[in-house]
Order: sequence, then C-alpha cells, then structure tokens
Amino acid sequence: MKKAVRALVVTALLAAACSGHTPTGPQQESLGVPFQLYNGQSVVLPSEPLRVTFQGVISDSRCPPGWECIVEGEINAGFDLSVAGGAPVSFHLATMTQKQQTISGYVIQLLDASSSDPPPNGGTYRVQLVVTK
Repeated sequence: MKKAVRALVVTALLAAACSGHTPTGPQQESLGVPFQLYNGQSVVLPSEPLRVTFQGVISDSRCPPGWECIVEGEINAGFDLSVAGGAPVSFHLATMTQKQQTISGYVIQLLDASSSDPPPNGGTYRVQLVVTK
C-alpha cells in the first residue's frame, strides 16, 4: 500500500513539473528577430536598452471548440516595456484589433498568440513578438 501511495505521489509531482512552461530569468533576443514569451516571462535585447515583459492575457474571446461562432474572437495580452532601466510602460496587443504598438521609437508587433488549453480555460499562454525600430 505504501509503495502504491509513493508511486502515485511521484507520478503527480512529475506531471505537475511537466504540465506547463515555468518562467525563468529574462531571455536575450535580437532586434528584428521573432521570439516567444510565456505568461510572466521577459526578454532583453542586449543591443538595445530594452526589456519587454509578457504580463498575461487580459481577455480571450476565441470561439471554444465545437461551437459555431459568428465572430472568430481574439486574444488580448498585456505587456510592460522598459527602456534604459526606466519606469515600465504598460500596453496591450491583440490578435485582431491591435497587432502592434510604437513606444519610445520601438515597434512591438504581435505575430501570434495561443494557449495550451482551448477557451474559455486558456491554460498557459504563449505569444510571439518581434521588436523593430
């Protein structure tokens, strides 16, 4: 009985460890090269005094699987941008209505957004961005 309980606990811990993307320290990317971020993750561009943080999803109005929707829906995601260690500027990007923003001379463009689970649950969100001047 103890072996079965122990095996169950180990299996549950392994499943929890593998179930999503765990944010780490900021990743380093280059200006003009697309990159991916997960909930809570940041990226720094060493060639620029720039840091972008994916704060999370504000809303997800995509049509759930098996439903027939009149409108496709979109993911609306929140971000922070810091230039030269200054105060972060909050902004949002969306998959249909607001795909890019220009802040402090940098153009931040949302190329793609998806989630590990279908709407309305969402799960772990992933965005793909590119930053240009």
